Amino acid sequence: MEQREKIIAGCNGIPVRSLANYIRDGIVSLDELPLTKEKRTLLEQLLSEKEEELWEDVKKENTVEGYQKYLSCYPKGKHSGEARNILASLEDTYWDAISHDLTKEGLEGYLSAFPKGKHVEECRILLEDLPYLEVKKKDTIQAYREYMAKYPGKHVEEILARIEEIEDENDWTTACVNNTKDSYREYLKKHPKGI
Repeated sequence: MEQREKIIAGCNGIPVRSLANYIRDGIVSLDELPLTKEKRTLLEQLLSEKEEELWEDVKKENTVEGYQKYLSCYPKGKHSGEARNILASLEDTYWDAISHDLTKEGLEGYLSAFPKGKHVEECRILLEDLPYLEVKKKDTIQAYREYMAKYPGKHVEEILARIEEIEDENDWTTACVNNTKDSYREYLKKHPKGI
């Protein structure tokens, strides 16, 4: 049995100060402890005495972990609404930052920091599709063809359309650089409709 499970199972036999420390350390939350009414009251009083002190520390720290710790200790505390709002703002800021340059580390960091966040499903889908996103960053015919060989059937229409666009762009550039009737004819032969 893990420490957390032992604490929950034996919470009524554990001293109130120890329970308060477990809650402050994020090992358990007050809501998950099946305490007697008397013990819950004592624990709530003890935690209440330390709430403002923790809140001031959390505000100075201004981290996701800090606000989550505060909410774990005081889910209905004096500052719980403010803590939830700040967490939501931090989540939005984090998501905006990683969504502009998606990486495995950034997406996994989001899931770690916000396991119940509003972008969790999108994040998991992006993690699964990260190889395709990397190929899109490279944006070369070779990269797209290698992706199609490695992941057959995924994004086929989108990839084929992009390859056609790249080929058109390359052929047009070649025609313009050569700037001859033959080069333009060659372009039109390959791309009669252009893109």
